[in-house]
Amino acid sequence: MTAPAHNSDVTPITAITADQLDTLDPNLLTPPLVTSDGHHDEIGAAHGRVLPMIGRWRPYVVDVNATKLAGKGTRIYADTADDAVAMLVGGDAPAAIAELRAARDDLGVDPAPEPPPTRDELLLIGADDADDEALAFVEELDPQTQQAYDEYRARRDRLEAAQMRVAALLTDHATGVRIRLQQQLNAAAVDDGRWERLDEDERDELTACAATGEQGRRPFGIPEMVPFFDEDGEEAGEVARGEWRADVPLVCLRTDYLPFTGTASPLSVVTGTAPTGAEFWVPGDPNLVWLNPADPADYLQSLADAGLVELTERPVDHAVELMRPWLREKRQRDLERAQAAAASQGD
Repeated sequence: MTAPAHNSDVTPITAITADQLDTLDPNLLTPPLVTSDGHHDEIGAAHGRVLPMIGRWRPYVVDVNATKLAGKGTRIYADTADDAVAMLVGGDAPAAIAELRAARDDLGVDPAPEPPPTRDELLLIGADDADDEALAFVEELDPQTQQAYDEYRARRDRLEAAQMRVAALLTDHATGVRIRLQQQLNAAAVDDGRWERLDEDERDELTACAATGEQGRRPFGIPEMVPFFDEDGEEAGEVARGEWRADVPLVCLRTDYLPFTGTASPLSVVTGTAPTGAEFWVPGDPNLVWLNPADPADYLQSLADAGLVELTERPVDHAVELMRPWLREKRQRDLERAQAAAASQGD
């Protein structure tokens, strides 16, 4: 079954301007705002940065200083990670992420379990495997349930297609980010002398991962033969697995490896020495930088973890429960005043 085309009426995520904020309802999600105050960290007019307030009441939930990635002092204010990443990536991302959001909202609840195989499908298994008694008791779903399930499956297919589209766009963007960051890390290693301490294979790997075009490739690490095991846990042979032991970080994308592709991810191998003199394996990936463009929220967080953006999240409401009724009334009064002021200016 082919999912119907749903995205024709989905509006791409679009930024608004600061002068629109006063008249917006702070209780609703607000479209993102892109500014050029990323060079200023302190908040306040005297510091060159005024925190935008929605409906004169609340700030945006997500605050992304993207100056390192986008330049020009770019800062993105948004209520969701989806909106922030749409503005950061640009191109087809605002439309694709809007479609993903719409597909999520439209999915609903599965109206029926996965339908059992039909009698004809069971017969295809073959006479040796088919059970005559099982065949006799296979029941078709009633037409109403079957229709509900078919409609749900079409919505699920739409969501899966949207997820794949967004992941592909974010991976394209992240690949460019990965290459630029690897180039910067390599240059820093040359400047501080670490490059000379690498062996030839490590330098070749870092150079290839920082290259573009035919000379470039995704990171694999230094191949080492490691055992693999069969379903019974018995050693069945050896396979090449990439390891990374150098202290110059390797920048990797989650979507370049299993389960998204057939390639195993590099294994970070960093050792330390305990006070007793015993050597131990440092946990985690201390010499790997991971970007995760599988979905907008994970991508944004991974960019922040890599130090490529500064991410701040602010609670929508700090009020205690007893004050909420009064706050709702005040919000409404403030909103009505702002709307009236805007209307009078229009006249």
